[in-house]
Amino acid sequence: MPEDGNEDGEVANQRLLALFEDLGWTPQGKPNLDIPCTSGIHRERTNDHGVDGYMTYDDPFRSLERGVFIESKFRQWESVKESKLDDFMKQVLGTMECAPEADEFQTRLNFHEDRNWDAGIIGVWSEDEFHRSEFQNELSGVNVRGKERGTYEIAVLGNYHLNRLTHLANEYTDLKEEYSSEKDRLYFYYPSMIDKPYPTEQDSLSLEYVMSDIVFARLETPYTVRGEVEGQDEYNIIFYFGTVSVDSLRMMFNLLVEYNMLDSKEVWIYHDIMCHEGDMQDLETAKSQFKRNVVPDDGDNSEEDVPKFRFYRMTEVSFDSYTDRLVEE
Repeated sequence: MPEDGNEDGEVANQRLLALFEDLGWTPQGKPNLDIPCTSGIHRERTNDHGVDGYMTYDDPFRSLERGVFIESKFRQWESVKESKLDDFMKQVLGTMECAPEADEFQTRLNFHEDRNWDAGIIGVWSEDEFHRSEFQNELSGVNVRGKERGTYEIAVLGNYHLNRLTHLANEYTDLKEEYSSEKDRLYFYYPSMIDKPYPTEQDSLSLEYVMSDIVFARLETPYTVRGEVEGQDEYNIIFYFGTVSVDSLRMMFNLLVEYNMLDSKEVWIYHDIMCHEGDMQDLETAKSQFKRNVVPDDGDNSEEDVPKFRFYRMTEVSFDSYTDRLVEE
C-alpha cells in the first residue's frame, strides 16, 4: 500500500518499479493510488486499497497481457518478521481481489484493457542487513486466508532475489547495448512445453521466471563476409543462479537437448557467483570437467555440430545502487 509520503517508502516504490521496467514491464498509470474497496468481500475493511504500482507485460504463457500489482517495502532487518510479511501478503491479496472491480482501477490504472490481473509482487528491501535463511523461515510461517475469488500468484522478494534480478537486468542490458544495431535481436526465450507446443520470444521476463534458477535468452546477430551480410549467427544464453557443479551443468545441457537449443553457434552461460556455494576452484573444476566429460566431442565422428560453450561471471551490482541510477535517468 502507499507509504503516505514516507520518503523511504517512495524510494522503495521507485526502485522496484524501475527494476521491472528494465526487465521489460510497462508501468500503468501513476504509482501510489488509493482504490476504493467496493466489492463487499472485505467487510472488515474501512480503508481504500493502496496500490504502490501496477505494471503489465506480454505473457508468453497466456493469450492476454498480465497485470501485476506491486507492493514495495523498505525495512530495517529487525522489523522483517512473520507478522509483517503476513500483513503485506494480506494487503496485496485484498487489492488483487477487490481493486479491479472499482471504476478508479479501470480509468486510472488499467485503462479498460482486457488483461489478466491475477498476480502481485512484494519487494522487501532491508538496507542494514539481510539473512536469507531467516527471511525464508519467516516467510514460510505466513498463513494467508483462503482465496475467495480465483487463483492468484504472489512473489515475495527479499534482498537475495532482488539482487539476483538486478544482476540479470544488468547483464541483459549490457548485451542490448553491445548488440544494438537494427538487425540484432535479443530476447528472453521460453522453450516449447507439453501444454505450449511452440517456443515464445518476449522482450519481457515473465513472472514465472522471476525466482527461477535458470532464465533463457537468445541473441541473433548478422555476420558479414567482405563487408556484405551473409547470414546471421545465433547464440543461446543461460542466466544461471545456483551452484556451478558438474551435475548442475549436466542438467543445463540436458535441458538444451530437450528444448532443441543446441542449434546455435555458441551457448553462453552467465553464472551468479553470489549464488554459488563453494570456492572458485570448485567452480573452475566443474566447468573444465563439463567441457571434457559432458559436452559431446565435436570432432569428425560427431553426427551433428555441437555449439561452443562459454562461461561468464555476472557483474555483482546491488539492487539499491543499480535502481537508483535507473531512477535518476
